[in-house]
Amino acid sequence: MTSQYTSLLGFALPVTGELAGTWGDVVNNSITSLVEDSVANAATISVTSGNVTLTTTSGASNQARMSTLIITGTPGTARSVVAPSQAKIYVVLNQSDSSVTIKGLLTTGVTLLAGEKALVAWNGSDFVKISTAGGSSSFYDLTVTNNL
Repeated sequence: MTSQYTSLLGFALPVTGELAGTWGDVVNNSITSLVEDSVANAATISVTSGNVTLTTTSGASNQARMSTLIITGTPGTARSVVAPSQAKIYVVLNQSDSSVTIKGLLTTGVTLLAGEKALVAWNGSDFVKISTAGGSSSFYDLTVTNNL
């Protein structure tokens, strides 16, 4: 049998007996390093050329798993960054020259102005701002309908 993957973050779930003598590579590459990405790594996303859909993969590094999204570019117009519509929290730093909406594939999302920094989370039906940074912080209500 081959390894399965977790539904939210795509971590390897090796099957008993599957990796005799080779489990270390799977643990290091498809679990440990991916946990580190989801807790403490950043993806730089340029929106200069258009809207961006975050990359997703099971068992390998991808943009959607990262804890921080650094939005860059000079689009001169509003852009969207599409993330998987599932439980996830992102620190978002909008370093582009325009507003950026963080959204699920079929949702309206939440908009960050140029230069804005925010904590953004999936609330079960869309992404919402939890707080913003710079000057004074604002906190927003979050109702979670799925595990977060």
